[in-house]
Amino acid sequence: MTGRRHPGDFVRLVAALALLGLTTFVARKGNVSASEADAFRLVNDLPRFFTVIALPLLALGSTVAIGGAAVAAAVQRRFRLAGELLVAGGAAYGVARLLQHIVNRPGPAAHIAQFHHVAQLVISDRFTLGTGFPSAAVAVSAALATAAGPHVRRPVGRAAWALVLGVALARMYAGLDLPLDLVAGLAVGWAVGAALNLTLGTPSGHPSPAQVHDALSAAGIDAASLVPVGMGGRSYARFLATTDTGEELFVKVLGSEERSADLLMRLWRFVAFRGVQDELAFVSRKRSAEHEALMAVVAAQAGVHVPPVRLAARGPRGEVFLVEERVRGHTLDDIPAESIDDKLLERVWEQVACLHAARIAHRDLRRHNVLVDEAGEPWLLDFNLAEAASNPRRLHRDVCELMVSLTAVVGPERAADSALEALGGDEVMAAMPMLQPLAISGRTLAELRGRQGVINDLRNQVADRLGVEHEPLAQVTRVRPRTLLALAAFGFAVQLLLPQVGEFSQTVDAVTSAHWAWMLAAAGAAAVTFVAAGLAQRGAVERRLPLYPLTVVQVACSFVNRVTPAGTGGLGLNERHLEKAGLPRPSALAAIGLNALAGAVIHALGVAVAIAALGRSGIGGAPLPRGWGVLVAVTVGFAIAGIVLLSPLRRRIAGPARRAAGDLVRVLRRPWQATQLFTGNLGVTLGNALALAACLAAFHAHAGLLEVIVVYLGGSAVASVSPTPGALGAVEAALVAGLTGVGVAAGPAVAGVLAFRLVTFWVPTLPGFLAFRFVRRRQWA
Repeated sequence: MTGRRHPGDFVRLVAALALLGLTTFVARKGNVSASEADAFRLVNDLPRFFTVIALPLLALGSTVAIGGAAVAAAVQRRFRLAGELLVAGGAAYGVARLLQHIVNRPGPAAHIAQFHHVAQLVISDRFTLGTGFPSAAVAVSAALATAAGPHVRRPVGRAAWALVLGVALARMYAGLDLPLDLVAGLAVGWAVGAALNLTLGTPSGHPSPAQVHDALSAAGIDAASLVPVGMGGRSYARFLATTDTGEELFVKVLGSEERSADLLMRLWRFVAFRGVQDELAFVSRKRSAEHEALMAVVAAQAGVHVPPVRLAARGPRGEVFLVEERVRGHTLDDIPAESIDDKLLERVWEQVACLHAARIAHRDLRRHNVLVDEAGEPWLLDFNLAEAASNPRRLHRDVCELMVSLTAVVGPERAADSALEALGGDEVMAAMPMLQPLAISGRTLAELRGRQGVINDLRNQVADRLGVEHEPLAQVTRVRPRTLLALAAFGFAVQLLLPQVGEFSQTVDAVTSAHWAWMLAAAGAAAVTFVAAGLAQRGAVERRLPLYPLTVVQVACSFVNRVTPAGTGGLGLNERHLEKAGLPRPSALAAIGLNALAGAVIHALGVAVAIAALGRSGIGGAPLPRGWGVLVAVTVGFAIAGIVLLSPLRRRIAGPARRAAGDLVRVLRRPWQATQLFTGNLGVTLGNALALAACLAAFHAHAGLLEVIVVYLGGSAVASVSPTPGALGAVEAALVAGLTGVGVAAGPAVAGVLAFRLVTFWVPTLPGFLAFRFVRRRQWA
């Protein structure tokens, strides 16, 4: 058996380290929670007649277990396993003892006041390996089970982990460890065992040719010869067998400890990606082989060229094998590119069309799984991931997978043209949302290594051939980078808000003694911003448009922006309204861009003027808020990241920016239009700032108008780059930090900011919905 490094061990290592970090963070506080105490008492209070069971289990978490396991392996002449068990057990014990010294969280006996009494078995520390966080005994037993897992049969491995659980329960029964100590010990042992497996590699678990020969004989197939032909694409062993009658067979073998059905890896795929359902279902190797055989038979009945299946069975030693009639030929990845002509590509796509007509998704449709026989006919191989009655999304991924795989050898033009000719434009175009790196397998993407932009070239080729616009990409993952960034921003906002909030009673006091008349003033100022926004949009258009419809559209935008990402709904609604008003689409888009540019200019000038005014009057020497250094660092980091990320898009951005700047210069030559454009944007800024000032006044916050304007402009800048929907969290944190920085008390600052967001962000949603229905009824958009 040869050693290999399995990605599942890396996942185990990361998960174990994360669990250890979390438990260490909790244990550093030193106290025992009520739930942990209850869990301990549940086991520790069991009747004493369980002592007979507990004592042998305690021995399994000691140095006796390390030596005993190593000796047992050596007796069976498995000297490598014996060495690994000694290393794993010793390393786990050493790491656990080191952490006990660092964390310094004692065992249950030190918390006698909380437990009232602890029932303890009097046993030597040499036998129990001491007490405390983490549990050294559980660390040792978990490390032994993890290290031995790849070397023993699955039932034995499961029994080992059952004993680890028994050791943990026995430790609580004996009054030696707390539940958190046990969880941390499990994490230590798991991490040590996974690290050892990654370092030294693990057995592949594949049987020898003699074992495969015996398994075939037991299944009724007498093989006169059996030749290994290497490993398959999904880590199975492959053999070519010849029977006594001269029949050639292809044998796929999943060894008795084949770990391709690794639960952790499959669980990650289920969590990270949408529509993943197969991995968790087929954790059994036997079920996986039977599923592949069934899918191959169903595909063959649908007219697809598939090697006939002879047998799917389990051998006497637990190995699972699939036997097919051999089809002589070469897979597409072994055929030179110059030998792959258009007729062959067309026949390959015809097989795909036949497969999809039966609603079967192959789900691993790469060149490696397309075999061309000696007559030049293509055959589809490896149906272990296939799915019957598949949904269109899976079928579309098949098309994209094969197109990208073919592009690696024949180029995007021929790959796209052959698919369009065989499948038709509608079918290929429907698959385009899935033509993205996240929807393509890692093996196929590896074939494109060093060739940037190939997938985009393929999308462009399809769109150009059909003369249509690009379809938007589908969301493939559940966990997107934008989601992670939003969570990070939310966490940062909470971190920045908490020190400013301090005592919650301050905010409660501010609310209970509020002057609610100021809230009406805030609502009035917020309402004025919609009129100002309509005036600004009117000023961005050369022709005179009525102000009333433009204002109603801006109110409607407050609703559509809540239900569409990144404010795209408002942009689209404005664009459709301008088109309905008679503007060509390019002119409507230019007017929206010009309005946005004018708003940015007003914002920048407002910051400069307000800072200059404050520089003369001062801000009273108020201290900077806590966390301001982190805020500056994060802001600079976002700026640098923005420059780096946007640098590839400079050509796309530079052209529209220059056109908007040219439009702005032309507007400045028309005083009446420029007045509306800049007055409207200034009204939006001042209206929101006045609304914030009114909300602060309602809660007795003492801040000058110039100070409030500067803080509002800073919060608006944060909103423009925040990844969270509606800048939730980020704006609140920035405004509260800014207000406390200019001397506003924390309680009134929090109450005022939350009221401001309520008046300007949430409350307009209802009138926005009514305005949206009105706009649609009047056909203004």
